[in-house]
Amino acid sequence: MKTIALALVCLAPLAHAGDGLRTVTGRVFHDANANGLFDAGEKRLVGALVSNGRDVVRTDADTGMYTLTVDDDDIVFLCKPRGWMVPTDGNGLPQHYYLHKPNGSPEGLKFGGVEPTGPLPEYVDFPVVPAPESDRFSVILFGDPQPYTIDQVDHFKNDIMPEVLRYIENNRVAFGTTLGDIVGDDLDLFAPLNDVIGAAGIPWLNVYGNHDMDFDVDNNDDADETFNRVYGPTTYAYQVGNIHFVVMDNVMYEGQRDNGRNGGYSCGLTDEQQTFIRNYFYATSHLPDDRYVLLMHIPAHEFDDVITGVFGEEIPEHAPQRILLSVGAHWHKHADFMLQTRDARGNETTHHHIVNVTTSGSWWQGQPDEYGIPHTMMRDGKPNGWSVLTFDPELPHQYEIRYKAARKPWTDQLHIHAPDSVVAGRMLTEQDLADSRSVDNPQPLPGHERTVTINLWSGSQLSKVEVRYVHVQSGDTTAWKMLNAEIGTDPFWARLKDLEEKGEAPKMTSGNSDAWLWYDEMPETLKPGSYTIEVRETNRYGHVHTAKRIVRVTE
Repeated sequence: MKTIALALVCLAPLAHAGDGLRTVTGRVFHDANANGLFDAGEKRLVGALVSNGRDVVRTDADTGMYTLTVDDDDIVFLCKPRGWMVPTDGNGLPQHYYLHKPNGSPEGLKFGGVEPTGPLPEYVDFPVVPAPESDRFSVILFGDPQPYTIDQVDHFKNDIMPEVLRYIENNRVAFGTTLGDIVGDDLDLFAPLNDVIGAAGIPWLNVYGNHDMDFDVDNNDDADETFNRVYGPTTYAYQVGNIHFVVMDNVMYEGQRDNGRNGGYSCGLTDEQQTFIRNYFYATSHLPDDRYVLLMHIPAHEFDDVITGVFGEEIPEHAPQRILLSVGAHWHKHADFMLQTRDARGNETTHHHIVNVTTSGSWWQGQPDEYGIPHTMMRDGKPNGWSVLTFDPELPHQYEIRYKAARKPWTDQLHIHAPDSVVAGRMLTEQDLADSRSVDNPQPLPGHERTVTINLWSGSQLSKVEVRYVHVQSGDTTAWKMLNAEIGTDPFWARLKDLEEKGEAPKMTSGNSDAWLWYDEMPETLKPGSYTIEVRETNRYGHVHTAKRIVRVTE
């Protein structure tokens, strides 16, 4: 990957600074006999989009050929068009690219990088086969599998994949994607993890993450060499139905430090990545009903502004309005945001961004269960898992997302924290609270804590959350009460951290534990007996999720 500033944005080939400039040409063709070679009589596709990571050109209407300029460190790739499928390897990894690195990667990389590819062939062709597609389909999203050991690859295999396979058997899934941090620094684990995910039997796209790098380089350009060898380009486009998925590497590596330790990183795109994305939007802007989804690793919050962060200062007309949403991971949380941004004319608008649940949760940490798999609760108190993004033009937003907690039913979408019992008659006063707290006793008096805390797996500030209390013995029921979201720390997670700090539980997680939570105080009018706390959430897609918890009210 090169970091080159380009002032001109167009669909014609652009000169690329560097040595060894060459012209590459080839065909995109219907591989009727599936041999991967262009044979006499096979149809050439006209108007297919091919790129070198900067320029986006079409195959010519007269010859069916494309022409691009490349230097000695480029990847030429086909942007998968609607209705056609590119070849995949035995694990579903798309083979839609050609690595042009005649000198190979820099010497001495721990994980090898790319061997010298030699001179350009006469043609770089891209075979495709017909693949009828609907505008109604689903995509499976994995955040951060991030195994550091082969044992953690097995945790992923046993915790995540069986339910994924069942889902694919019964639903129309176009492809899956891993949203970066495919592995945890040990790039030799790419292969066994690919073998596991390959069992899904569907195409699988991979986003580049900050733990997928060759850390032993001194610059950002060379940090993706081993990723390139295994997965191909880090920034490209892939169309299914009327949705264009723009995959982007938004991890900027600062290079290895002088003392040999791994360098830091930040969120951003190079000039040439922004050039490619702009060119791709220009090349497809004549399709007014098409929409775009941005797939990245670091959440879009970490751009100063998501739209200018993706496009640079030159924003294609209508581009922000046609982007349905963006999806990242990285935080080891699940969150749903409407980000403030501006369109091409400088008008304020919003952009929907999802921070996806991670399959590794809190990095495969925590107390192992009876199957030897750590509970690995994420640091926002939510279970590890995966999600399904479904597209349908008839849906209110044209898409919806569903959270799947690992080895839990689809109906498990929230939890309620509440005391096991409370004292009837009165609330805990401020004085009671002050009297009950000391260095040795930081908790309220037993029986007086009445706070109910609700954590929604895929909830957002747009969720409608209500609570009521049902007296089991009499059936008396309070009215539904609307709750507002507040930032807080999940009490179940806090308890596990407390046990960890006391040495009573394995290490779990660290870092920012903030989450959107919904709170209520149990009414002081509740009479003795047992109560069912009932919670219902209606999310922005119209899905209703419910949960119940029993509490005792004593004299």
